[in-house]
Amino acid sequence: MSGYPSVAISSTLIEKREKQIAAQIARLPSGWSCRPDFFIVGAPRAATTWLARVLAGHPGIYIPEVKELKYFSSMLLRLDVSDYLRQFTPGKGRLLGDASVSYGVLPLRRIQLIQQLNPRAKVVYVLREPGDRLISDCQHTLGEDQKQDCEEIKKYVFSDGPVVHSDYAENLRRWLNVFPPSQVMICFYDHLVQNAREFVDDVLRFLDMQDSGWGRLSEPIHRSRPSAVVREVVRSFYPTLFAKRVRELRTLLEEVYPTVVRPKWLEEDADQEEATLKKVIDYPDGRSLYVAGGFYVFGPRRHLDCCVSLDEAKKLAEGFSGVGIGRLQSEAVARAASVEDLDTRCLLSLAHGDLDPHDLFLVWPNVNGWNIVYWQGRFVCASIEAGVIDFRTLDMAGWKTLKEMGLLRDYSSMEEACEFAVSCELGGGVKEM
Repeated sequence: MSGYPSVAISSTLIEKREKQIAAQIARLPSGWSCRPDFFIVGAPRAATTWLARVLAGHPGIYIPEVKELKYFSSMLLRLDVSDYLRQFTPGKGRLLGDASVSYGVLPLRRIQLIQQLNPRAKVVYVLREPGDRLISDCQHTLGEDQKQDCEEIKKYVFSDGPVVHSDYAENLRRWLNVFPPSQVMICFYDHLVQNAREFVDDVLRFLDMQDSGWGRLSEPIHRSRPSAVVREVVRSFYPTLFAKRVRELRTLLEEVYPTVVRPKWLEEDADQEEATLKKVIDYPDGRSLYVAGGFYVFGPRRHLDCCVSLDEAKKLAEGFSGVGIGRLQSEAVARAASVEDLDTRCLLSLAHGDLDPHDLFLVWPNVNGWNIVYWQGRFVCASIEAGVIDFRTLDMAGWKTLKEMGLLRDYSSMEEACEFAVSCELGGGVKEM
């Protein structure tokens, strides 16, 4: 099972690369025609793949066959702008589109790069009810045929990646900080399921494309069949985790898109939010993860088990070392660690602000050639010699190989990971403890 991607690379290097890409874009000829005219973004399991395939069949639209180019997310570090734009050369003369669902959670700087590439670009942002989206995402990631383990499901469901992709208001605000609302179309999976023809027609009108009698919607909409245990885990925590986020989305849409027809799940009373502290996972080191009121709480369970509400946990966090509270799990963990007298100069809470989403679990960058990453309840030391490590796609065989090569070490506590990383010299390989 995989969690959210963690990149073993320093934030400084990422910022340097972004500046290089900005300079490359600035040097493009003003008449360069092969740059994308629109982007399909949103969230995984919201039928963005279906929409891309349908639009790609339109004679006036070109979308590269490789769906999910991911240039402005994970591929920015590996390819130059010219490599990216070359993907659109076969479609010269048509409307060009990039369908990369990972762009939905891009940080502000990456969205600004897209705007610099094409200030007139349009954005199609597809939303799906957060609970159903998370259920489908979990089922798709874990596999529909394997026996589901409740604890493994919880670890995935409550890792930052799946939650971030459903944090629609937070994500949309960054796009709307760069592009005007007239260039960002908000559409809903619910409406697609109700009337696919009308859904596609609305998108075509937004892109200023004529239907001209085109199109048979022959592409089937893939629908997973989630197991009962996946559905039960997600729904049991749904109000606690998402009621606040849904309310924020509704407020945002009322302010910016008052005429957009909203689905039923956005119109229902969002005051179901539960402020009661609910335990999610127990870890072997005596600490546990809890959720309440849309926030994560992380710390010693012998103390937090005595708390009933989020307010009580906040009071405990104010006067007790080792308790952290945050909108995301990584933020709560980082805050819990930062009050344990570790080196707070290097501890990062990467849940807020203009930071790369691939760094969400990066706790301590580049300690004598190692990065400390929090992932699946473990503190992982990842050597910078390994380059970029995407835990989302790293299977058990790859994990084992990297460990055998001495490029990964994992520990149950931040202290152990720090002790190992600090004891190593850059380029000196692994020092046996």
